[in-house]
Amino acid sequence: KWVDEVVIGAPREVTEDLIKTWNIKVVAAGTQHQRFGEGSPESKYAVPSKLGMFQEVVSKWPHLCHDTVVGRIMQDREVYLRRNKDRASREDVYYNNKTSSTPAEC
Repeated sequence: KWVDEVVIGAPREVTEDLIKTWNIKVVAAGTQHQRFGEGSPESKYAVPSKLGMFQEVVSKWPHLCHDTVVGRIMQDREVYLRRNKDRASREDVYYNNKTSSTPAEC
């Protein structure tokens, strides 16, 4: 269920060199993984399978894929931008309506 580290930008094919370099103990893939790209899933995981370290994990959310995650990030970004634009305009109104008072000199 938990991982210690995710290798960002990892190559699509898991090699013995990658396993040794990163001291990888388990290679896992979801059962509903949809973005295999070039090559078959069997060839990508041939080395970890041969070494007995490949595990297929049942996907609880088969609709959750790369495209879904990217879409959520983009959607959240739009909400964030709209919120900050609204906040900035309210601040502008506040400062424009604020009467400036000259501080008393001591």
